[in-house]
Amino acid sequence: MENKPTITCSDEKLFLSLSTRLSETLSNLKVEWKRTYGRMSHELDLNLKIQPLTNDLLERNDLVTRPYFHIFWTDCSDVDQYRSSVRNEIASWINLLTRHKSSGWMIVVVMSDVLSRLTKAKLQLPRTSIADKVKAEFCPKNPERLQILFDPTRESTKSTESWSSLGSKVATTTVRCMEAIVSKYEDKVRSERERRNEKTWDFCNYFILQEELAFMYEMLGMCASALVQYDELDAMFTQYVLNANAGGGYC
Repeated sequence: MENKPTITCSDEKLFLSLSTRLSETLSNLKVEWKRTYGRMSHELDLNLKIQPLTNDLLERNDLVTRPYFHIFWTDCSDVDQYRSSVRNEIASWINLLTRHKSSGWMIVVVMSDVLSRLTKAKLQLPRTSIADKVKAEFCPKNPERLQILFDPTRESTKSTESWSSLGSKVATTTVRCMEAIVSKYEDKVRSERERRNEKTWDFCNYFILQEELAFMYEMLGMCASALVQYDELDAMFTQYVLNANAGGGYC
């Protein structure tokens, strides 16, 4: 089964009704992968796997199967319902992510333009929208964490523009989250490699560590970067065998 970078969703029923359109939107996007240490950037064809959020997913730490980004979906349009349940659901969701040190998240409020016009027509006084309440309570300093999806099942200019905005934001933010995690992992590999002459250093453990980085690059379609990892492992293994036979380091 082909591996793909994973992001998660809440409210599986709502998301499933929109998943095909989101997947199509994301598959048409190309996102720049920014490399560290002055290395050339890479243009990714983003192909994501979107799964319901579970504790099992949040507990995964390997590069290939861990979730990189999380989206809370809601189509709530009633202020009383928001106050009585949705607000607590969002707060619990954010707390769960925080406990697992997952900082990459977004809230998507699905709005019906028709419903919005009817609601405004019935009200004598202006009321704060659900989106405004979400922004004020959960992302006042980071308003980009909130995205509004207008009439997602209709074919209209407003709907198309909101799908395009959502897809671009999800793609870009997911890649930025992956970059940060992979960069830290590269530093970890580099640090372990520098310990190779220590007596406690274990080549097998190091092999597994760097091989995972190669798997990640392969999953992203960065084949040249994956091959570099395998070439380095091949060279280190050769040196490891030579040193072991000579009674030297690496063992």
